[in-house]
Amino acid sequence: MDIVIKIAATAILVSSIGMLIRSIRPELSVPVSVATVVVIALAMVPELVKATELAKSFTDNKYMETVFKITGIAYITHFTGDICRSAGEGALALGVELSGKIAVMLLTLPLAGNLVNLAKSFI
Repeated sequence: MDIVIKIAATAILVSSIGMLIRSIRPELSVPVSVATVVVIALAMVPELVKATELAKSFTDNKYMETVFKITGIAYITHFTGDICRSAGEGALALGVELSGKIAVMLLTLPLAGNLVNLAKSFI
């Protein structure tokens, strides 16, 4: 995957620039990192669209939408938590990650209910 090599090279370059910026103007290091993450995320959108279309072609399962939502929540909360930690906001990072876990739990509850009902039907 050519895009991964480009992203890795960009991340290494921005990390090096970030170290220089941090020594001169520390307040700018976090916005530079955030901007880079946004650019990387936007670069991955076409790949994500391809993956989504491929996964949908495998199945017509109504639960695939839930799986995609859960995956998106996991990535977004992980990236956001890491950015908050880089900015020195550990408590905020934990709050973001907790909210993601609660959102995932709320999405999985209907699936768990269906699973329990299916198990009851076999008994």
